[in-house]
Amino acid sequence: MHATSVEGPKGRILLGNLIEFFSDPPRFLTRLQREYGDIARFRMGNRDVYALFDPELIGQVYLGQHDKFIKNRAFWNNVKEIFGDGLLTNEGASWKRQRRIAAPAFQPRSIATYFDQMVALTEARLASWAPNARLNAHDEMMLLTADIVAHALFGAATGSHGTVLLETIQRIEHMIPQRMKRPFRFLNQLPLPSNQRYRRAAKTIEAEIFACIEEHEQQADAQRNTLLQHLMNARYDDGSKMSRKQLRDEVLNVFLAGHDTTAITLSWSFYLLATHPEAEQTLCAEIEAVLGDGPFSYDQFKSLTFARQVIQESLRLYPAAHVMGRETIEPVQLGDYQLPKGCTVLISPYVMHRLEKYFDDAEQFKPERWTDAFSKSLPRHVFIAFGGGPRVCIGEHFSMMEAIVILVTVYRRFHLQYEGDEPPAYFASITLPPRDGMPMRAQPRH
Repeated sequence: MHATSVEGPKGRILLGNLIEFFSDPPRFLTRLQREYGDIARFRMGNRDVYALFDPELIGQVYLGQHDKFIKNRAFWNNVKEIFGDGLLTNEGASWKRQRRIAAPAFQPRSIATYFDQMVALTEARLASWAPNARLNAHDEMMLLTADIVAHALFGAATGSHGTVLLETIQRIEHMIPQRMKRPFRFLNQLPLPSNQRYRRAAKTIEAEIFACIEEHEQQADAQRNTLLQHLMNARYDDGSKMSRKQLRDEVLNVFLAGHDTTAITLSWSFYLLATHPEAEQTLCAEIEAVLGDGPFSYDQFKSLTFARQVIQESLRLYPAAHVMGRETIEPVQLGDYQLPKGCTVLISPYVMHRLEKYFDDAEQFKPERWTDAFSKSLPRHVFIAFGGGPRVCIGEHFSMMEAIVILVTVYRRFHLQYEGDEPPAYFASITLPPRDGMPMRAQPRH
């Protein structure tokens, strides 16, 4: 088959388009889509990168020819000490083996058992909000979602181990974006103070997770409802169980991928509702109609249609995972295009979610667009907030339930007013948080 050439910006002689890309990935990729269409080629240093903006091409990467791609090594190798060989980074037969035995712990039926805990932890966090006080809602959500994930992973009995682990993870989360943006990997190996702090934090995290594993082993309660216990109970086909190192990797992958993404989604949801009062009114009317004055139950949760639409629309406009990378392990024919072995492929949920071809008034916040009929009418691999194919995010159900529970519990008690002088800007690193937090004033509803 004759391959169509892939066009794109030339870039600088040595760096290519590396500076443009890292300065603002969503903006750069949006420009590529507008100028070059379904696929564009650019360079980051001496590496060819292909950006895909067509759901058919994306579907070939995620599903049709997924075995010809691996996660982008140039990206993940920068943080190998932290993520290890967990589900985010593992590949091939080893990944399939891990995914198969971890999946039952993340099914909707299993995740539903954490519902009451999510409600209780959210209510406890909200009880600390002083009426009419100004607060950084993003910081609040980072603390809350970390607490929820820690309880789901380890239970309430982690004591000092859980506290030290949470504090250290929060420190290292601020270091990871800087390591990711360094243009040359050798910089991460130099004896710089920042690298030494990073390695100390990595060792502390590993020690604390091993301590939590030992605590679970000593208490010997195979029925304990924690994600760690479920992973410890899981068995491979030959009857063996995960090693401590593999448990450590999986636990840390769940923690790092599972709490900040939900916090980001909620932060943007708060801002979007604050600037669209009619949507907030619709949300509050639904909360009152479904929940009334009683406790928040799982059966009620399943009836909160508009709350779910708010989260979906926030994920559309501000997907926490705004760009996803793959690497070809052999030459690949994608439609009319031939991609060489060893090149990087980028897929941008941020760009795909804002294409007018699929979303009317794509730049506007319209939660009501997410009817069942609309969702079914969307071509597959257009809305890809959680990825797609066999490697779709294993924590999707947990994250969606957590986000809806927190959203509903917050708006049942408070009206949030945006307090920033300017609209919030995003900070594009691994994820897409608001650059300067999310200043809000929490006004009690009753």
